[in-house]
Amino acid sequence: MDFSRDAIYMLEKLNKSGFEAYIVGGAVRDNLLGLPVYDVDITTSAKTDDLKRVFAEFKIIETGVRHGTVTVIYKSVPYEITTFRSDGAYRDNRHPDEVTFISSLEEDLKRRDFTVNAMAWSEKSGVIDLFGGKHDLELGMIRAVGEPEKRFDEDALRILRALRFSAKLGFKIEEKTLAAIDSKLENLKNVSVERVFSELTKTIIAKHAPFALVSYPQIFFAVLPELQPTSSCGQLSRSHCYDVYTHTVKALENLKNVNELLAWAIVFHDAGKPFTVVHGTDGYMHFPDHWVVSSEIAEKALNRLKAPKKFISAVCALSYYHDALFDDKPKIKRFMRKYGIELTKDLIEIKYADLYAHSQYGIEKYSGTVTVFEKLFGEILADNEPYLLKHLAVSGDDIVALGVDKKKTGEKLEEIYELVITLKSDNDKDKILQYIKKND
Repeated sequence: MDFSRDAIYMLEKLNKSGFEAYIVGGAVRDNLLGLPVYDVDITTSAKTDDLKRVFAEFKIIETGVRHGTVTVIYKSVPYEITTFRSDGAYRDNRHPDEVTFISSLEEDLKRRDFTVNAMAWSEKSGVIDLFGGKHDLELGMIRAVGEPEKRFDEDALRILRALRFSAKLGFKIEEKTLAAIDSKLENLKNVSVERVFSELTKTIIAKHAPFALVSYPQIFFAVLPELQPTSSCGQLSRSHCYDVYTHTVKALENLKNVNELLAWAIVFHDAGKPFTVVHGTDGYMHFPDHWVVSSEIAEKALNRLKAPKKFISAVCALSYYHDALFDDKPKIKRFMRKYGIELTKDLIEIKYADLYAHSQYGIEKYSGTVTVFEKLFGEILADNEPYLLKHLAVSGDDIVALGVDKKKTGEKLEEIYELVITLKSDNDKDKILQYIKKND
């Protein structure tokens, strides 16, 4: 096992004070898989007061003292340290009514969610694997510790964690565990929408998200019902070869620079299709203005999940414009003015991801529109072409100085802006002022 000396030092410090201590959970799992380890969690026989004494010289954050957890900051790195514990009854399918601090590592590991997360390690003991976690890593399997129904009755968030670990690791959910999940989906109503949004975000940006979303759509739809209609919506068209949901997952797979914004925009970009489908006289299905409905669905769903307002606005913009034609510079500049350079780059990436989730016919038919958009956008940036009002060679003061009514300054600037971005006027101060004099 390859843990940092600093992490091992934290264990040694507890050991020298007379306590058992182990690195536990995801850090052990990812180390065994050869994945980067970003967060090291520690479980110990030390109680909270003991931890405060042992690490008195370090900054300590009382993360969850009621549950025996503190976070110790060592060399600017946080270590979450939790006392061995067992949990009492879970009446709300989310939090234990009480916890009992114990001296047994085995009892502590029993309460954990999945076998691959229920392993512990120290230099002295090596890997402690009481529930077959290493074997499940070899199998590529997410398996609940103990009775799966009990695990999901205790904490319904574990249902979404199963989906997330599948998306992160590319693992299948073990048969009995999946059956228990399917029988306990109703428990998800007890998970806060903030946690749902957080788990879904981690899921859709994960490396194997397409695999998880295709394999376990019922979990996804249980907390994102707005997307369920896409799974039964075909796309009878020469340009398409997948139903709407499969197309969405393929588009997600096509993202080159996956981030939260792009992933959520792809998730919703065609959500409006089931509600706009019409059957044309050409024998094909069409979805007029589906982007409008998609944007509305995105806004309602993300508001329900209490996503940040600016984030919602950006997702809705990308969903709304994902099918728009940007075949000339004025259109692109107006978008850049409203949404900025970065969102314009994001829109191009969304368009490429969407494009390559079409049939080969559709790819060949529409690829030129995306490449033209990208080319013209690149020229605007490379040549420092004006796209904002402040880029104009004249200001409001210049216009007022000509005797134009101050109340009409904004209107006049908009007029000049349109002339400049459509190349009907050079962005030259003297020429613009001459135009204003002649046309005021």
